[in-house]
Amino acid sequence: MATTLSTSSISSSQKKEVRRAAVLGMSQETRDAWSLLLRRLSEGPLTLMGAPGPNRVLLDRARRAGALESGLDDLSAPTRRIAVPLTGASAQQRKLWKEAGHELIDLTLPAVRRAHVTINLLRAEGCRLVLVGHPGDPECQAICGHLHGVAVIESADEAFDLSFAPHTGVIFQTSISSQRARTIVEALRSRHRDSRLQVLDTLSPAGLQREQALRNLARESELLLIIADPADASGRALYETARWLGRPARILHRFEDLEVGELSGYRQIGLSAGEFTSDDEIDAVEIGILRHLQGNSG
Repeated sequence: MATTLSTSSISSSQKKEVRRAAVLGMSQETRDAWSLLLRRLSEGPLTLMGAPGPNRVLLDRARRAGALESGLDDLSAPTRRIAVPLTGASAQQRKLWKEAGHELIDLTLPAVRRAHVTINLLRAEGCRLVLVGHPGDPECQAICGHLHGVAVIESADEAFDLSFAPHTGVIFQTSISSQRARTIVEALRSRHRDSRLQVLDTLSPAGLQREQALRNLARESELLLIIADPADASGRALYETARWLGRPARILHRFEDLEVGELSGYRQIGLSAGEFTSDDEIDAVEIGILRHLQGNSG
């Protein structure tokens, strides 16, 4: 969707345009999980086992809806009903919660579930396990869970530093960029030519759709703005895609995150957003940009 700013003081050659990517923000799976959480909160006491997703706005909304909070690694919670985050939890952690008598409301996204299953399949085949992703990210921690010896790497340099193994199984954090995944796999193949490398693609289909929409948007944009919480890996993946395309890009959570003058000189501005960015957050940034452009059109 394109939003065009036109005023009598701007000639057609100077017209400013803000255009959204055809696919951006929450996937239907994330919307469904968020709706489930709100519905269950309306039914009675519930505890979040960690943030529902990497977005402070969503966490604040859950709090206002009455959610209590415990840590993802906590063994128990103050309520019987507990919510597993959208980024998942390990099988071992789920088992402990159930043994403690908790009812689990599972918000785990389908792509993350698939990654859990996939890494266990590779483990059953006796592979050395490699997870391409961001160490410390809640999704990575949930996927690795109780598995020992999983190498979590996020760069080609780290791939080159891995010791040789005769059979290596590779999966991806669902929310990383396809460019990052491809580059690291190529580095693994180059470094360990005599190793059997089994790569199972666990990238999120929704993330790949956002990437492709951003590529299309980049053809007609001078600046790309990615709306996402700093903790959202899917937002960083979109930023990486923009930079790979050679476009100026910026991640922001609110319009106020922009510095004075950052939009100056750009006539075509493209907007995209990460997996955990809500529609109203996208709308608020777009409105802020349009008001800024309107105020500077004279």
